[in-house]
Amino acid sequence: MAAPSFCAHLPEKGSVAAAAPAETVPPKPRADRSLICPPGFLLETAARLPVCTRPGQGVVEGDPRAACRASLTVGPVTSKVPAQWRPTRSCPGGAITSVIRLEGANLGMAEISLASDSPGLKLETLNEDDKSLKPAERPSAQNCFAHACRLVRLIIAADAPDELLLNFSIKDGASTTARVPVVTHCADPLAKR
Repeated sequence: MAAPSFCAHLPEKGSVAAAAPAETVPPKPRADRSLICPPGFLLETAARLPVCTRPGQGVVEGDPRAACRASLTVGPVTSKVPAQWRPTRSCPGGAITSVIRLEGANLGMAEISLASDSPGLKLETLNEDDKSLKPAERPSAQNCFAHACRLVRLIIAADAPDELLLNFSIKDGASTTARVPVVTHCADPLAKR
């Protein structure tokens, strides 16, 4: 499993903040004829009469976990992904598998889903607890941690387009897209000998 974000520990039912009208109180005069506001309030002098204000905030019943997820940032993807190979239709090996590194805020968190509508592409996020991974595919061995990075295995078939679109999103929250260029290449099977 990918690492959960700091939202995972919050309950699904409870109190959440809600927008409310701004709070206002009159300022207090000081001995030097200036005005002062209570702590947490700002003096607004643009009005006809100066007033102390602060943003209003109410409390309603809701879903604290969902409210936290909605505030999470996702990306943007900051790493440039090199071109990946797509086999020709007659390539004897079939689909080509590769591992790419995608860097960006919170990309590896469990709440962030990864999907693609690109035909000819299968995606798999590489997770630390998979014992079959080689060191080059293990996130911790690649200094790739959930708050800033995700390792993804791509399985690219011959019908994949020239550019793959990978979509990262969080339910009811932010999203971002990574673009992966693809070039057609069939590796020489004799070269592996």
